[in-house]
Parts: sequence; structure tokens; C-alpha cells
Amino acid sequence: MTFNVTQNNSHTAEAKALLVEQYKGKPKIEALLASWVDELQEVEDVLFDLFDAFLLDNAVGDQLDFIGKMVGELRKNRSDADYRLFIKARIAINRSNGKPEEILSILRIVSDADARYFLREYQIASLRLRIEDAVESVAFANMIHSMASQAKSAAVSLQTQWSLQTLANRFTLSSTNALETSSTQGLANASQTTGGHLDGVMR
Repeated sequence: MTFNVTQNNSHTAEAKALLVEQYKGKPKIEALLASWVDELQEVEDVLFDLFDAFLLDNAVGDQLDFIGKMVGELRKNRSDADYRLFIKARIAINRSNGKPEEILSILRIVSDADARYFLREYQIASLRLRIEDAVESVAFANMIHSMASQAKSAAVSLQTQWSLQTLANRFTLSSTNALETSSTQGLANASQTTGGHLDGVMR
């Protein structure tokens, strides 16, 4: 939302300019007028300082806590910088219509710039989200799944696929009809010392 509000720092000068000609340049009259209008200027300055302090990109500490409570996102021991991102994501979730591009946009707010997510419909009213890169923890995967679940439409089911392993260490089917062998991506041996790691799935 854009606020087209501009601060006026010239109330006193403008008030003096509005004096009728016979009073302009009269020190006592201008001083009396300034004593009144300076108070108006001070009130406006304080209001704009307060306004700026509660803009999401400027807010810190208690101001961020207040904004978070207003939109439904509690701090949870996050730093101001991290909390600000989650508040932005929460605002986007609250406004979401459940479109895939909206969901992906929300996930990228709280992810690294190079994070890769793939989201597609695989059945009627069913979405599959794949976190392409290795996740840092199961808790992170759960957070991504939870955020996507809240952003999707209520009648749509969501399945999230994730792994703690890089692509090179995940179980992968042969890409062609020809035989392919791999000690890191294929089926495991009897002792399970070789073979690719299976992905995790959340619903």
C-alpha cells in the first residue's frame, strides 16, 4: 500500500506569506503568528516521526512487535532483520489468492536469493512443491511447507518434497533405457553402504 502523504516543513513561512500586506514585515505580528504556527509544525513533525517509525522497512524492536501482532506473525526470538522478512511474508500470505506464482514469491521472501523451488499441479486441486536444493534442516523444510500451505487455496492439497542431501547424493532413476550405474544415486546394496538418499515428503 502506498501512502501519498508529504510532510510540510514550511508552515511558519507560509503563514507569514499569507499575512495581508499591511502586517507583513511587522516583527511583533510575525512573532505572534510564529508562536502559534510553530506549535502546529512541531505537532506535524512528531506525527511524521511516529509515522516513519511504524513503516515496516524502518520499524525496529517494539514497533516491529506491534506490526507483527497486527498481521498475525509473532517474533519467536528472531532478530529485527529476520523478523521483518517474516512479517512481509505474513502480509503476502494474508493477501494470497493461492496462485502458484504468489506462493513461490512468498517462499522467496524468507529464502536465499538463489533458492530454487518448483511448484506444479499433479492432480486436480493438488499441488506438489519441490525444494530443489538441500535444506539446512527438517525444521526449515517444515517451515517452507507450512508457509506454502497457508498461502494456497483452502480446498487444494499440498505435498512438499525435500532432502537434506545435494542432488548428487539423492536416489535417481535412470535417465534413459540404457543401464546406468552409480554408487551415490542408485539403489542401495544389502549393507546400505552405497546408494542414493531418498527424499522426504510432507503433506
